[in-house]
Amino acid sequence: MKLVEMKCKNCGSMLEIEEGTKQVTCKYCHTSFMIDDEVQHVQHDNMYESGYEFEKGRMQAQSDKEIEDSINDMKPSSMHSILSMIIIIAFIAIFVSVFIVIFREVKYGIDMNKKAQEQFSSSFSTSQKIVESQIEETQNEINKRRSESEKSSFNYTFEKNSGTKRKFWINYLLDDVVTNNKTNSEQLITVVYGDINTTDPDQIIDIKHSIKENKDYEIVLDYDEDGYVNVVNIRNI
Repeated sequence: MKLVEMKCKNCGSMLEIEEGTKQVTCKYCHTSFMIDDEVQHVQHDNMYESGYEFEKGRMQAQSDKEIEDSINDMKPSSMHSILSMIIIIAFIAIFVSVFIVIFREVKYGIDMNKKAQEQFSSSFSTSQKIVESQIEETQNEINKRRSESEKSSFNYTFEKNSGTKRKFWINYLLDDVVTNNKTNSEQLITVVYGDINTTDPDQIIDIKHSIKENKDYEIVLDYDEDGYVNVVNIRNI
């Protein structure tokens, strides 16, 4: 539908009129116009009211126009809008790029730190096992040497009087056997003499008294599976 524009003769505001319309009323001053072959007639029912409506409509139209102009002034040009949008997009892109770089650096740092911790933990664990193994080997060696030393010391007490001996040396040997059997129940020594085979201290003392003076005897020692003297054989020669 075609619209025809014309100005209100009272307040100057624009009127939009549909083609073929015979009457229109201004929305600002409420003045009615008759349209007849492009000749406009103003109807005034009350001159005072008409003047009031005219001024009211003019002021309202002017105010609306000023508001519209202000809004138009506030609207950025299309080029300005495009430029602003480009700047915003560029800023967002830069921000995202910086964020990605920072994120990658942080993640790389975390991964490297985690890897270093794992390597350190693995190295520490390996070193700890090596140290523990060395400590264990050292302790075993110490225990072994201590055992050998104790065994040597134990056996020497009896070995020093082994071989061909007379009563004087045999008495020392049997005294040591008696002392051992009274104080060391875990490593008792058996004395074998003739038909006598005993670990009892009193019986060993009886054997001691039965040994004859100025007579040679052969002292033969036997050892247990750990290498400790456990049998003293006194044989007549």
